[in-house]
Amino acid sequence: MKKAGRKLWTPSKEILSEIEILSLRGLTLKQIADNYEISYPTLNNARKRHKKLDIVLKKGKAKGIAFVTGKLFEKIREGNIAAIFFYLKTQAGWHEKNTVEVKDKVKYKKPDYKLDTMDAIEASKIYQSIMTGSYKDE
Repeated sequence: MKKAGRKLWTPSKEILSEIEILSLRGLTLKQIADNYEISYPTLNNARKRHKKLDIVLKKGKAKGIAFVTGKLFEKIREGNIAAIFFYLKTQAGWHEKNTVEVKDKVKYKKPDYKLDTMDAIEASKIYQSIMTGSYKDE
């Protein structure tokens, strides 16, 4: 007796090779599923059923990371400061402190301003002069 429902998606050897390359290039599971016109859950379920699929996904990702880190280390060997800082920040816990300390002893009382105009251009000019500190109340 046949089961009702759709046939389970099974990747061929050719598709497994292609998936390894897509994974190597950094595609997500969702993007890989879209490439084969299947849903993410279908690919993820196939990954659980077919050990080889899970292996090629992990292997592809590892190869991609190895390739990119190889290029990064080439730049580091060349003395590329940006590559060196990137590596140290991501792998050695380095970070930059972006703190600004402001010491202000001046006490400032905000004056009250009242705009009595319906003209948008005139109100804009008054507002700009208030913001720049050049406003003179007449």
